[in-house]
Amino acid sequence: MDKKYKKLVEILNENNLTRVSFEDKGKKYEVERAITCASPTSILSSHTKPTNSVVSDTQNGTEVKSPILGIFYEAPTPGKKPFVKKGDKVKKGQTLFIIEAMKVLNEVFAPTNGVIKEIKFKDGELVQFDDTVIIIG
Repeated sequence: MDKKYKKLVEILNENNLTRVSFEDKGKKYEVERAITCASPTSILSSHTKPTNSVVSDTQNGTEVKSPILGIFYEAPTPGKKPFVKKGDKVKKGQTLFIIEAMKVLNEVFAPTNGVIKEIKFKDGELVQFDDTVIIIG
């Protein structure tokens, strides 16, 4: 392999790029890496990111709000048991749901002990930043 291509591959890998090119003496060198996207279920176990939820205490209880815009998932994978259901007792730090944003799965945890009073979204629905997702009483 040409030394210039080897150097391009090094630059590509070291900088986590998908494409790099340059021209030298009228000859163009280009290296491109194919990107494949994994489904949320295949990356959940190894690529979840803990996320601080936005919390608001009201007369109805503690509102757990979405910390980001994304897709609401009630379970770790499709067909699996949801993290929580209405009426479940939860402990502070327990996983309540996942929000997927830009192929990153963000776990949202219970900010307090209590009972799930309401879940305002269905699995797979889009949530906006600061939407109330769950109410804990």
